[in-house]
Amino acid sequence: MRRPTQYPISTKLEAIGLLESMSCRELARVLKVPRRTVRTWLAQRFELLAYDGNKKNNKLEPGGRYKEFPDPPGLVEFITHVRDNERVLTTTHMITWIKVNQREWFLNYLATQKPDAAYNSLLKLLQRFCNRHGFSR
Repeated sequence: MRRPTQYPISTKLEAIGLLESMSCRELARVLKVPRRTVRTWLAQRFELLAYDGNKKNNKLEPGGRYKEFPDPPGLVEFITHVRDNERVLTTTHMITWIKVNQREWFLNYLATQKPDAAYNSLLKLLQRFCNRHGFSR
């Protein structure tokens, strides 16, 4: 099955501008996109016109979302404290901190994950957390 083509927001905005002088059918033929796609852009016109981000993006909202962690500033403070003391910090140390300070969230997180992948999922979550907050390996 062929993957649907994604168009940058700049193309969508250009199409919306051209719709004032052309019909959906003509515009679809000129831009070589399906008519349904042009009609979808027309339905999204207010969101597209209000968009002030990078026009090279394909989507108005980024896909997916981060897993929520209950106390990001606390964990960042812990990481900074350990690193300031020039100690080695591993994800295992962070898990220990979470077990002590966020036990309820920790148990709930493990319960909602697949049993054989829960720990690895938590490790990956913490690695992404560190990456997002500017901590390198």
